[in-house]
Amino acid sequence: MQTRREVTREATIREIKQTALARMRAEGTIDVRLSDVARDMRMSAPGLYRYFDGREGLLAALITDSLTDLAEQVEQARDAVPAGDAGGRFLAVARAYRTWALADPQGFTLVFGPPPSGVARGHQGEAHGPGKAAAVRAMEGLRSLIREAEEAGTR
Repeated sequence: MQTRREVTREATIREIKQTALARMRAEGTIDVRLSDVARDMRMSAPGLYRYFDGREGLLAALITDSLTDLAEQVEQARDAVPAGDAGGRFLAVARAYRTWALADPQGFTLVFGPPPSGVARGHQGEAHGPGKAAAVRAMEGLRSLIREAEEAGTR
């Protein structure tokens, strides 16, 4: 069972991420400043550093969340089509990618677009850990179809 402090911390982290995404959507960009997020939450900007390792840490968390959401949608679409229907499964996955991208343009841009100003591409995700695992999972939906097609002798 989580302590009260852990529950409060997780809720604050969710609120910070939701606030950052709301600001991104309102401004039509992924270029978010911690000071703006803090102001929207009625917090001090240094207070956000208790939850994220700066702006890059917040962006890495948002990228991980976006990749996880993409993976879940791709897996659901793939698994809704029978395993023997390689073409149908591929089409379902392609549609899931497109649907996700259209529904979450900020998530799409965070994952596949140019890095936000001041953030090097290599620093958007982690070499290991949740960001890497989410990226691998998001791509596994497509890779699994390629493996299935090769095993079935269809390409």
